[in-house]
Amino acid sequence: MTDLEKIQCIMRDIFDDETLEIDESTSAEDIAEWDSFSNIQLIAAAEQHFAVKFTTQEAIHIRTVGDILNLIRQKKLPVDKL
Repeated sequence: MTDLEKIQCIMRDIFDDETLEIDESTSAEDIAEWDSFSNIQLIAAAEQHFAVKFTTQEAIHIRTVGDILNLIRQKKLPVDKL
C-alpha cells in the first residue's frame, strides 16, 4: 500500500466516505466536510499512522494531500539522507 493509499484510508475514515478517491492535489475545496476541525483530525491521524510529528508551522501550511505526503516523506528520510 502506498502512502497515498494510506492517507486515502485515513481520509475515508475521517470523512465517513468509503468511496472517497483522492490524489496529491486534493484539497479542502474538493471535500465539503474538510473543515478546520477535520483538518486537525487528519493531521493527528497521519502523525499517528506514520509515526511522525508535524510542527505547528508545518500544520498551518498544509493545504493539500500532497502537502501532507511531502511532509511525511521528509520526516521518514533516514538521517544520512538529510
